[in-house]
Amino acid sequence: MGGTLPDLTGARLDGVEESLADYRGRVVLLDFWATWCAPCLAALPDLRELVNRLPADRFALLAISVDVDRDSVTEFFTWDVVTELLNKEPVPWTNWHVGEQSVLEWQLEVDRFPTYILADDHGKILARTSELSDELVSLIERTVANSATG
Repeated sequence: MGGTLPDLTGARLDGVEESLADYRGRVVLLDFWATWCAPCLAALPDLRELVNRLPADRFALLAISVDVDRDSVTEFFTWDVVTELLNKEPVPWTNWHVGEQSVLEWQLEVDRFPTYILADDHGKILARTSELSDELVSLIERTVANSATG
């Protein structure tokens, strides 16, 4: 795939600014999503299972919402259908809100949702896809395992 994650910042749902560089040292899966995106929502249980299975010191999922406003996203997590989908458990990963047509989307050439971008612990981009396939999950697991050894 090639390239590295740019050192851009985004705002978490609580308003705190973070940088993609804050995730160096861990394998990171960026998940560009929106509350109106059915495939994005369908992937939530599988993403939660992946996050729960992999060690937090070596793997991070960063969900990046492209919804128009942050309130749409924060309210989304309180809807009954979402809590049922997630078995009434919160999403155990960081969520950013960047809005529509953000610099981050532009720099990473995101043009559909969901878009998953996998980067190794040095920020090197290893994969870009629009589906959470078995092949992507396998690559994530191998990359996390290799980050533990070297």
